[in-house]
Amino acid sequence: MAAGREQQQQQAHRPGIYKQKNKQHKHGKHRTKGEIERENKGRVAVVALSKKQRRELRKMDRRHKANQLRRNKKDMVLTEKRRLGSRDGPPHLVAVISLHAGADAGAVTQILRGEGIGGVLHKDQGVRGAQDSFGLVLPRFKQRFIFYRPDTGT
Repeated sequence: MAAGREQQQQQAHRPGIYKQKNKQHKHGKHRTKGEIERENKGRVAVVALSKKQRRELRKMDRRHKANQLRRNKKDMVLTEKRRLGSRDGPPHLVAVISLHAGADAGAVTQILRGEGIGGVLHKDQGVRGAQDSFGLVLPRFKQRFIFYRPDTGT
């Protein structure tokens, strides 16, 4: 009966020739970042720059300097524009000209001289030698203007 039992038991599985063979882990080729840091103990190696790297640095420095100069010029233009008409800078010069025969430039200057605008009128700040010219300060907008109506008859 013992021989009969052996025949009834299944055979153990044996891998065939087509079994997948996974690659083994290849360790020991490189040191880890932590190992390198532990060996150096915080010391940093001196890096010698090659000629190409130095040339690239010079190129980047030139580009950076050009960007700075461009930004500075742009800032200067913006500050000049902001100063125009402000308390410290020169006032805006506005010429009032009628472009149509039916329009009256004198009426426009009369409206500007009125109290409805909320500005401070300065008759002495106008254009010298002009008949209808005056200065106007608008404290609400922190702006100064000089209005000038040229003589269109000549």
